[in-house]
Amino acid sequence: TNGKTLVIKPLAPNTKSNRWKAHEGLILKVAWSLNNGQIVSGGEDCRYKVWDTYGRQMYCSQLHEYPITSLSWSPSGELFAVGAFNTLRLCDKIGWSHSLEKLNTGSIYSTAWSSDGIQLAGACANGLVLLAHLIERRLEWQNLELVQTSRKSVTVKDVSSEAIDKLEYPERVIQMALGYNHLVIATSAQCHVYSTSNFNTPIIFELKEGSVNLILLSEKHFLLVERSSMSLYSYEGRLLVSPRWISIHTESLNPNHITLSPDTIAVRDQADDKVIQLYEIGTEGATPPLSHSAGVSEIALSRLSSSNERMLAFVDRNRDMFLVKLPVRAATQRKIEKLGVMVQSLCWNNALNILSAMQDTALTVWYYPAVLFID
Repeated sequence: TNGKTLVIKPLAPNTKSNRWKAHEGLILKVAWSLNNGQIVSGGEDCRYKVWDTYGRQMYCSQLHEYPITSLSWSPSGELFAVGAFNTLRLCDKIGWSHSLEKLNTGSIYSTAWSSDGIQLAGACANGLVLLAHLIERRLEWQNLELVQTSRKSVTVKDVSSEAIDKLEYPERVIQMALGYNHLVIATSAQCHVYSTSNFNTPIIFELKEGSVNLILLSEKHFLLVERSSMSLYSYEGRLLVSPRWISIHTESLNPNHITLSPDTIAVRDQADDKVIQLYEIGTEGATPPLSHSAGVSEIALSRLSSSNERMLAFVDRNRDMFLVKLPVRAATQRKIEKLGVMVQSLCWNNALNILSAMQDTALTVWYYPAVLFID
């Protein structure tokens, strides 16, 4: 920072710096997420702002009572913490506030997240250390609603029958995923797999590392992404495969850069953001990667169980969305078609090959996106 200005200086010699006026007052704190690439800044003007790496403002907060004295991103890049005088705020990556705690700590000078992104520590002006734990996370799937009620307990409610199941664990809950008639919960030591028809008898197995960063579900299996590895399991708890790529580091993997279907795993390369690595489940494994002309910011595989209709949608740094049919063994035979522009986010339907996206300021739905590949 330089007064009211943010500066991004490339490490390469003789390269021009990117600088812009970020605040009306002196900038006190800056945090840069390793996972999503976004920057959050806070200053004496009593506001925090979210930026991309080009200096484009993505969010500006309302005026706070006191200057912003601490900022820190969670390891996943999905949340960040904002500290000020007697105040701790939890925000998502877009900038929206999810929780506000009024404390008696004085100014919070610094905050730091645990490696699993569940606990937060803060250094306070009154000489004490603040410890906080993330709770009240919510998931929904069909008629089920899941709420984490405490560090070690989760409540599942069937909204149609009003039936409630309370699930308790010996260790703290780290990650949760709900879908495809299954619930998967990872604690700091074990993974619990439930069928949504019976929450009394889960399948339990020990985790390799005890720090799960992400859980992805598909119709037949689920993927656990841990600190230094990723593993594909069946819903019976059997390990199927542990795919590896030299250029993929799971401890800093953005959730938007990995996607799972019943027969394929796709991951955006971390060494080259123009490359998407592909892994076919149940075959010889990795297939030739997919290359694009610009950096890729988000990827998503279609969820339909039929592999003959598998498609990969991705958004590049220009916010253009493209579609490619899979599987194609030879990279030269892959046909990439442009589907939309100004796309902020995308999502496939779980049961059909229907694609939806937030396009500029509108929700757009493609009921048959595969028509792109028909002459």
